[in-house]
Amino acid sequence: MQKLNMSTTNIILSVVAIILVIAFGVIWIMDSKEQQVRYEENMEANSQVQVERRERMVEMEKLELTDSFYQKLADGFDVKILIVGDSISLGKGISDESLSWVHLLESDLVETYNVNVQIKNVSLSYSTAYAGYVRTMALSEDTTGYDLAIICYGQNDDEKTFANYYEGLIRAIRNKNEKCSIISVLESSQRKYTNKIKTIQELSEHYGSQVADLIAPFNDTASGDYKNLTTNDGINPNESGQKIYADVISKLIADEVEKETPYNDEDVEIVNDWAKNLNKFKGITASEFKRTDNKFVYTLNEPLTGFYGIDYKYFAGENGCKIFIDGKEYKAPESTVHSNNFQLYIIPLSNQSISAKQSIEIRFSTEEQANGFKGICVSWE
Repeated sequence: MQKLNMSTTNIILSVVAIILVIAFGVIWIMDSKEQQVRYEENMEANSQVQVERRERMVEMEKLELTDSFYQKLADGFDVKILIVGDSISLGKGISDESLSWVHLLESDLVETYNVNVQIKNVSLSYSTAYAGYVRTMALSEDTTGYDLAIICYGQNDDEKTFANYYEGLIRAIRNKNEKCSIISVLESSQRKYTNKIKTIQELSEHYGSQVADLIAPFNDTASGDYKNLTTNDGINPNESGQKIYADVISKLIADEVEKETPYNDEDVEIVNDWAKNLNKFKGITASEFKRTDNKFVYTLNEPLTGFYGIDYKYFAGENGCKIFIDGKEYKAPESTVHSNNFQLYIIPLSNQSISAKQSIEIRFSTEEQANGFKGICVSWE
């Protein structure tokens, strides 16, 4: 009887074990199917996310290629800025470069829009719009592609030729950079809305660029009046003046970002017909000349006709040089400098076209001046 009970018990346990195995098997199968369904759903969701992510990346890449400077900031893209101007753009006269309006503007853009801002400043003290044109045209191909150019000229320019060179500079910036917005600064040093300031306003409107007016705030007694905003030379902004420059330009940019102002890539007809003579450009560096003592000679392989300019340093005392093109002498601009600090100048030789067929020769009176020779350039239509 005891054996029977044990046998019965074993049978029952075996049946229960089988049932449990079957039950676990069913549960495992159902769980596997459920996991498979979830897996397939997750795969489909991930695939959709990846598709959307790729589409978003493609969309963002397109935006980065087509966005203007202001749209790039609105969309969170990094930007490149070109500064081209005179001493006001160099922070001349202040004790710390970090207090210059260019640096303050850079810091503000980084903080406000959380992007990287790359700035190249090719400004030159005491220079004119012609120097800005040369500096812009001389930029190598790997240093172009700027999203914004800020132009700051007028103080040192000759009113008679200013419109030609300023328009030439605007056109050079547009031609060298596929989509480059422009901000033209009305320099505070002009004090009033002079003819040169009106020229800047008219050309800016014609080319669809923005204008940063720094004349009005420097004449506003609430800002501290002009005298208290400039250095001892009465021209360059001091630290307080630098901050006003940065604030005005930063506010202008913020307004355009809010409007997401696009770049106007339409062809714009030239205003001053003479500026066509600045369409083409060739620079010849001092290293391409053959130097003998204080004389430089460049031998031409083919004729070179256009409007010539020279790039060299001024030192304390009398400055000047003799220029001979095919043996004919051309008078170079002369200047007497009373400061001991040398200064690089880029100046046009003449407003008349010059044709060189054989040679260009530059002669300096001192070795110091010869060492400061950087080269010449030629522009033509």
